[in-house]
Amino acid sequence: MMPFPVHVAGLGIALTLGAWLLAKAITRRAGMHPLANPSLIASLLVIAALVGLDIPYATYLSDAHAIQLLLAPAVVALAVPCWRQLAALRAFLPASIGAALAGVLTCLGVTLALSVAFGLPESLTASLLPHSATAGIALASAERMGGDAGLAACLAVITGCFGAVVAQGALALLRLRAPDAVGAAAGTVAHGIATARMLAWHPAAGAFAALAMVLAGILTALLAPLAMALAS
Repeated sequence: MMPFPVHVAGLGIALTLGAWLLAKAITRRAGMHPLANPSLIASLLVIAALVGLDIPYATYLSDAHAIQLLLAPAVVALAVPCWRQLAALRAFLPASIGAALAGVLTCLGVTLALSVAFGLPESLTASLLPHSATAGIALASAERMGGDAGLAACLAVITGCFGAVVAQGALALLRLRAPDAVGAAAGTVAHGIATARMLAWHPAAGAFAALAMVLAGILTALLAPLAMALAS
Protein backbone atom coordinates (compact mmCIF):
# COMPACT_ATOMS: atom_id res chain seq x y z
CA MET A 1 0.00 0.00 0.00
CA MET A 2 1.32 3.42 -0.97
CA PRO A 3 1.83 5.67 2.07
CA PHE A 4 -0.38 8.72 2.43
CA PRO A 5 1.31 12.00 1.38
CA VAL A 6 2.16 12.94 4.97
CA HIS A 7 4.26 15.91 3.83
CA VAL A 8 1.06 17.97 3.63
CA ALA A 9 1.57 20.81 6.12
CA GLY A 10 -0.74 20.73 9.09
CA LEU A 11 -2.00 17.19 8.47
CA GLY A 12 -1.17 16.03 12.01
CA ILE A 13 -2.87 19.05 13.58
CA ALA A 14 -5.94 18.68 11.37
CA LEU A 15 -6.15 14.96 12.15
CA THR A 16 -5.85 15.56 15.90
CA LEU A 17 -8.38 18.39 16.03
CA GLY A 18 -10.80 16.52 13.78
CA ALA A 19 -10.61 13.41 15.97
CA TRP A 20 -11.14 15.52 19.10
CA LEU A 21 -14.19 17.34 17.71
CA LEU A 22 -15.73 14.05 16.58
CA ALA A 23 -14.97 12.46 19.96
CA LYS A 24 -16.61 15.38 21.79
CA ALA A 25 -19.71 15.02 19.61
CA ILE A 26 -19.88 11.30 20.39
CA THR A 27 -19.49 12.03 24.11
CA ARG A 28 -22.34 14.55 24.04
CA ARG A 29 -24.58 12.10 22.17
CA ALA A 30 -23.78 9.52 24.85
CA GLY A 31 -24.96 11.90 27.59
CA MET A 32 -21.41 12.46 28.94
CA HIS A 33 -21.24 8.81 30.02
CA PRO A 34 -17.82 7.94 31.54
CA LEU A 35 -17.34 5.12 29.04
CA ALA A 36 -17.59 7.65 26.21
CA ASN A 37 -14.45 9.46 27.28
CA PRO A 38 -13.40 11.93 24.55
CA SER A 39 -9.67 11.44 25.15
CA LEU A 40 -10.02 7.69 24.70
CA ILE A 41 -12.24 8.01 21.65
CA ALA A 42 -9.99 10.62 20.02
CA SER A 43 -6.90 8.46 20.63
CA LEU A 44 -8.57 5.46 19.00
CA LEU A 45 -9.66 7.59 16.04
CA VAL A 46 -6.13 8.93 15.52
CA ILE A 47 -4.64 5.43 15.79
CA ALA A 48 -7.16 4.12 13.24
CA ALA A 49 -6.35 6.97 10.87
CA LEU A 50 -2.59 6.46 11.15
CA VAL A 51 -2.93 2.74 10.48
CA GLY A 52 -5.50 3.16 7.71
CA LEU A 53 -3.53 5.88 5.90
CA ASP A 54 -0.14 4.24 6.57
CA ILE A 55 1.20 7.37 8.26
CA PRO A 56 4.35 6.75 10.34
CA TYR A 57 3.82 7.79 13.94
CA ALA A 58 7.08 9.76 13.98
CA THR A 59 5.85 11.83 11.05
CA TYR A 60 2.49 12.46 12.67
CA LEU A 61 4.13 13.42 15.97
CA SER A 62 6.47 15.86 14.25
CA ASP A 63 3.63 17.48 12.34
CA ALA A 64 1.41 17.77 15.42
CA HIS A 65 4.20 19.11 17.63
CA ALA A 66 2.49 22.49 17.93
CA ILE A 67 -0.36 20.87 19.86
CA GLN A 68 2.14 19.41 22.33
CA LEU A 69 3.28 22.93 23.10
CA LEU A 70 -0.22 23.66 24.42
CA LEU A 71 0.05 21.00 27.13
CA ALA A 72 1.97 23.23 29.52
CA PRO A 73 -0.49 26.15 29.29
CA ALA A 74 -3.36 23.67 29.67
CA VAL A 75 -1.88 22.38 32.93
CA VAL A 76 -1.32 25.94 34.16
CA ALA A 77 -4.96 26.70 33.33
CA LEU A 78 -5.98 24.17 36.00
CA ALA A 79 -5.08 26.89 38.48
CA VAL A 80 -8.43 28.54 37.64
CA PRO A 81 -10.70 25.82 39.13
CA CYS A 82 -8.24 25.46 42.01
CA TRP A 83 -8.50 29.19 42.74
CA ARG A 84 -12.29 28.98 42.76
CA GLN A 85 -12.11 26.18 45.34
CA LEU A 86 -9.17 27.67 47.23
CA ALA A 87 -10.83 27.70 50.66
CA ALA A 88 -11.70 24.00 50.46
CA LEU A 89 -8.30 23.04 49.06
CA ARG A 90 -6.53 24.96 51.81
CA ALA A 91 -8.64 23.33 54.51
CA PHE A 92 -7.89 19.82 53.23
CA LEU A 93 -4.30 20.38 52.08
CA PRO A 94 -2.66 18.14 54.74
CA ALA A 95 -5.15 15.37 53.97
CA SER A 96 -4.59 15.85 50.23
CA ILE A 97 -0.84 15.52 50.63
CA GLY A 98 -1.26 12.39 52.74
CA ALA A 99 -3.70 10.87 50.24
CA ALA A 100 -1.39 11.62 47.30
CA LEU A 101 1.56 10.09 49.14
CA ALA A 102 -0.45 6.96 49.96
CA GLY A 103 -1.63 6.68 46.36
CA VAL A 104 1.83 7.12 44.86
CA LEU A 105 3.41 4.64 47.28
CA THR A 106 0.68 2.11 46.46
CA CYS A 107 1.14 2.56 42.69
CA LEU A 108 4.91 2.28 42.91
CA GLY A 109 4.78 -0.62 45.36
CA VAL A 110 2.33 -2.70 43.32
CA THR A 111 4.20 -1.99 40.07
CA LEU A 112 7.53 -2.90 41.65
CA ALA A 113 6.17 -6.08 43.23
CA LEU A 114 4.64 -7.27 39.94
CA SER A 115 7.80 -6.41 38.01
CA VAL A 116 9.92 -8.46 40.40
CA ALA A 117 7.41 -11.31 40.48
CA PHE A 118 7.34 -11.60 36.68
CA GLY A 119 11.06 -11.00 36.28
CA LEU A 120 10.69 -7.99 34.02
CA PRO A 121 13.87 -6.39 32.69
CA GLU A 122 14.98 -3.20 34.40
CA SER A 123 14.28 -1.06 31.34
CA LEU A 124 10.64 -2.18 31.30
CA THR A 125 10.32 -1.70 35.06
CA ALA A 126 11.67 1.82 34.69
CA SER A 127 9.04 2.52 32.01
CA LEU A 128 6.23 1.10 34.15
CA LEU A 129 6.97 2.74 37.50
CA PRO A 130 5.83 6.31 36.71
CA HIS A 131 2.68 5.27 34.80
CA SER A 132 0.31 7.11 37.15
CA ALA A 133 2.07 10.46 36.72
CA THR A 134 1.16 12.84 33.93
CA ALA A 135 2.82 11.96 30.62
CA GLY A 136 5.50 14.66 30.76
CA ILE A 137 6.70 13.55 34.18
CA ALA A 138 6.34 9.87 33.29
CA LEU A 139 8.54 10.04 30.22
CA ALA A 140 11.17 12.24 31.89
CA SER A 141 11.31 9.96 34.96
CA ALA A 142 11.49 6.80 32.86
CA GLU A 143 14.24 8.21 30.68
CA ARG A 144 16.27 9.22 33.74
CA MET A 145 15.93 5.69 35.17
CA GLY A 146 16.99 4.00 31.92
CA GLY A 147 13.53 3.21 30.60
CA ASP A 148 11.83 3.91 27.29
CA ALA A 149 10.33 7.41 27.28
CA GLY A 150 7.86 6.61 24.49
CA LEU A 151 6.59 3.50 26.24
CA ALA A 152 6.29 5.38 29.54
CA ALA A 153 4.24 8.14 27.90
CA CYS A 154 2.01 5.54 26.22
CA LEU A 155 1.44 3.75 29.52
CA ALA A 156 0.62 7.06 31.21
CA VAL A 157 -2.00 7.86 28.57
CA ILE A 158 -3.52 4.37 28.86
CA THR A 159 -3.64 4.75 32.64
CA GLY A 160 -5.30 8.15 32.34
CA CYS A 161 -7.95 6.91 29.91
CA PHE A 162 -8.68 3.83 32.01
CA GLY A 163 -8.94 5.90 35.18
CA ALA A 164 -11.22 8.45 33.54
CA VAL A 165 -13.55 5.67 32.39
CA VAL A 166 -13.75 3.51 35.52
CA ALA A 167 -12.68 5.60 38.52
CA GLN A 168 -15.99 7.26 39.31
CA GLY A 169 -18.00 4.05 38.96
CA ALA A 170 -15.48 1.96 40.90
CA LEU A 171 -15.42 4.45 43.77
CA ALA A 172 -19.23 4.55 43.78
CA LEU A 173 -19.23 0.78 44.36
CA LEU A 174 -17.14 1.50 47.45
CA ARG A 175 -19.78 4.09 48.48
CA LEU A 176 -17.34 6.92 47.90
CA ARG A 177 -19.29 9.65 46.13
CA ALA A 178 -18.11 12.92 47.72
CA PRO A 179 -16.76 15.08 44.87
CA ASP A 180 -13.62 16.13 46.75
CA ALA A 181 -12.67 12.54 47.64
CA VAL A 182 -13.49 11.15 44.18
CA GLY A 183 -11.55 13.95 42.51
CA ALA A 184 -8.51 13.45 44.74
CA ALA A 185 -8.45 9.72 44.06
CA ALA A 186 -8.87 10.13 40.30
CA GLY A 187 -6.22 12.84 40.03
CA THR A 188 -3.71 10.82 42.03
CA VAL A 189 -3.84 7.66 39.95
CA ALA A 190 -4.97 8.88 36.52
CA HIS A 191 -3.54 12.45 36.18
CA GLY A 192 -4.78 14.94 33.57
CA ILE A 193 -7.23 12.81 31.59
CA ALA A 194 -9.14 11.84 34.73
CA THR A 195 -8.90 15.44 35.98
CA ALA A 196 -10.63 16.62 32.80
CA ARG A 197 -13.40 14.10 33.48
CA MET A 198 -13.73 15.35 37.05
CA LEU A 199 -13.97 18.96 35.85
CA ALA A 200 -16.84 17.99 33.57
CA TRP A 201 -18.60 16.27 36.47
CA HIS A 202 -18.25 18.66 39.42
CA PRO A 203 -16.17 21.82 40.08
CA ALA A 204 -14.94 20.61 43.49
CA ALA A 205 -13.98 17.22 42.03
CA GLY A 206 -12.03 18.96 39.28
CA ALA A 207 -10.16 21.21 41.70
CA PHE A 208 -9.18 18.37 44.03
CA ALA A 209 -8.19 16.22 41.06
CA ALA A 210 -5.95 19.00 39.74
CA LEU A 211 -4.25 19.40 43.12
CA ALA A 212 -3.83 15.64 43.48
CA MET A 213 -2.38 15.37 39.97
CA VAL A 214 0.29 17.96 40.79
CA LEU A 215 1.13 16.40 44.15
CA ALA A 216 1.27 12.89 42.68
CA GLY A 217 3.48 14.06 39.84
CA ILE A 218 5.98 15.65 42.22
CA LEU A 219 6.00 12.64 44.53
CA THR A 220 6.38 10.20 41.63
CA ALA A 221 9.35 12.13 40.25
CA LEU A 222 10.98 11.98 43.69
CA LEU A 223 10.11 8.41 44.73
CA ALA A 224 10.20 6.44 41.44
CA PRO A 225 14.04 6.46 41.32
CA LEU A 226 14.09 5.09 44.88
CA ALA A 227 11.72 2.31 43.88
CA MET A 228 13.88 1.61 40.84
CA ALA A 229 16.92 1.33 43.09
CA LEU A 230 15.11 -1.39 45.06
CA ALA A 231 14.50 -3.33 41.85
CA SER A 232 18.18 -3.21 40.83
